[in-house]
Amino acid sequence: DTQPKTPDTPDQNLLRKNIQSKYHDSIIAKLAIHSRALVKAPTGFGKTVILYNLINHYAPDLTVILTPRRNLNVQTLDDKYKQHLTNPEQWTFYNFSPDSSQTAKSKKQSLEAFIIQSRQDNKKMIILACYQHSSTILLDYCISKDITIDLCVNDEAHDIISSWGKLDEDFQKTFFQSDIIRKRVFATATPTPDMVPAPDLFGEVVEHVQIYELINAGILCPFEVLVKHCRFETRQPDIARYTMATMRKFNKRKCLVYCINIKNAIEIYGLLKSAYPDHETYLYVNKSKQITQKTFYDLAVEKYNEAFRNVKFDRRDTILKNFKETTNPAIIVSVRMLSYGYDDAFIDLIVPDTRKSEYEIRQMIGRGMRNNPLLYPGKILHILLPIT
Repeated sequence: DTQPKTPDTPDQNLLRKNIQSKYHDSIIAKLAIHSRALVKAPTGFGKTVILYNLINHYAPDLTVILTPRRNLNVQTLDDKYKQHLTNPEQWTFYNFSPDSSQTAKSKKQSLEAFIIQSRQDNKKMIILACYQHSSTILLDYCISKDITIDLCVNDEAHDIISSWGKLDEDFQKTFFQSDIIRKRVFATATPTPDMVPAPDLFGEVVEHVQIYELINAGILCPFEVLVKHCRFETRQPDIARYTMATMRKFNKRKCLVYCINIKNAIEIYGLLKSAYPDHETYLYVNKSKQITQKTFYDLAVEKYNEAFRNVKFDRRDTILKNFKETTNPAIIVSVRMLSYGYDDAFIDLIVPDTRKSEYEIRQMIGRGMRNNPLLYPGKILHILLPIT
């Protein structure tokens, strides 16, 4: 991240710290009674700082932090958060989900070596893992070795972990009910409707600030919603056209277009590249490396074929760093890759494609609400809603 931290004024800094302190005290009170709490705090407010202060308070021998993305694991291990530990040198940190190349056996072997070495050095441990697969391996290992997880922090808990509350699988029952985990904290800006009414699973809600309060204080930027009508038959061309028109009308700097699937994303990307070849357009989807020039012909419907033949696919368009570092107006079209954990002060236009729930759109909007008056004075986030 090449951008400096948001420059809070003294008043903003005091407000942020006071609210974080309220969260801290309330979470501790909830954990003392029920050993679990559901933390609801807006994106961009400082949720990770609250969690690190909590770890520092309890100083557990083993803390596990679960997230839905590897990049979130890396961000959570940033030195700017470790400074909230009273004696950072007394802790060791381990990312259990660095990539997808390791087998379950090798992951367990590496984990065991880390735990043995940490105990020999008399260090407290913080282990990061992803919900999807690593959490199962990690919990099974701890149970087999009778290792207690003193504190389990579940970040972005609205994503995958909310569905675990149905207790459909043995692993889910173990995760919520086993004594192997002593305390559980679930953190999210957008709890799903089935999380709040289930305090026995997720804990009681802890909430001390609303988004509008942070906007009024200048910690988050203001936003405006633009509603545009699209015909179902021409949805992708309409989204491409409205997006570019909005970029130009409001002098937008960076736009995120969120698509529901790769086919829609490639169509919108191809339409933008075809109609506006001089504009910077990027494509960021899962398995981006597998996309080729032929992909456009395979996924585009027949009416796009002529237009797409004029598009020369550039693999540099799939490198997120290039979008991050450009100083030119730019659009990035994505599928479930930038919904959370991605921050750029210059993102000032969000375009969500078809979505199933309000909390998904709320998460997307959060990506554009970062406020940095030194980098981007007078920023207003525009949200373009294409309605059919």
